[in-house]
Amino acid sequence: MAQGFLGLYRCRRSASHLLAAESWLYQLQRLRLSRYQDYVWGFPFPWQTEVLIPAETPLLYTTWQAAQAFFDHYQLTGELQSLAIVRSALQAILTYFRKVADTEEELALSYSPHDEMQVININAQAGGILCRFEREDPTGEWARDGSRLINWVTRMQREDGAWEYFTRDTRRQGSSVDHFHMAMTLSGIAEAVENNPDSRWLRCLEKGTNFYLFHLFAPNGRPRFTPSRDYPVDILSCAEGILFLSRLMTSLSSHPRQMRETPRERLENLVSWTCENMQDHCGAFYDRLYPIVKLRLFSHRWGQGPMLMALSSYLNGTE
Repeated sequence: MAQGFLGLYRCRRSASHLLAAESWLYQLQRLRLSRYQDYVWGFPFPWQTEVLIPAETPLLYTTWQAAQAFFDHYQLTGELQSLAIVRSALQAILTYFRKVADTEEELALSYSPHDEMQVININAQAGGILCRFEREDPTGEWARDGSRLINWVTRMQREDGAWEYFTRDTRRQGSSVDHFHMAMTLSGIAEAVENNPDSRWLRCLEKGTNFYLFHLFAPNGRPRFTPSRDYPVDILSCAEGILFLSRLMTSLSSHPRQMRETPRERLENLVSWTCENMQDHCGAFYDRLYPIVKLRLFSHRWGQGPMLMALSSYLNGTE
């Protein structure tokens, strides 16, 4: 939610949006896992994935997500406390999580300190923010570890350009290519490329983007759940798709028009389809759409927050 209101503040420069964002950031500070020296976040309940992760356990995704919010706040306001929180969270990411791959050229981190799962999207996202942070704190170490994470992610790319959710080392039978995790992976690589235009990463991003644009959308703009499954439509697919495509359009702004046509068409269709089909009359977004039913959850974490952030990102790219 904080990033969504910060995006609105960036677009509208309304003090009320900044105040709303800072109230959410205050809650994030209050909800950190206080028994850890550095800033880390997790869930207040057990989380079942390939393993059962206990409540109050640091999670790589939630810690990255909070760090992004404080980083956005710092870059918009110059608030040094937010910068210090980002630095602490990134140090925690590199300290508390297991290094499930660790070579001179590559690095992969576990989902929590209690597992050895290799989840591709969050390693891409962690790599992206580390490369971005190097500009604020040019020690060389942030970019080095961020680059190693992105190098690992690029090696995990399939020949067709896609990424599965887990590596085969985590789930031997493999896992699916789904819309929102694919968009998250591409967003992480795109963030890294914005700060270090490595030619290998650019080729990987282009290949992955082509797969995403031509395999994960229905003709009417609806996001497909996987390349072979239309349903359910998950609100995170809508949100993460808008976020990635908005970022992509910004990076392609200086490219020839023909290179921008398909991403722009997908973005405009996705925004329109989402608002027409996934939004309730009160303004909130449904969690999932099935052929004959819509699922209401109205969760800040899994729906409203990502969509607020996505739409504010879209507005910032069009105004």
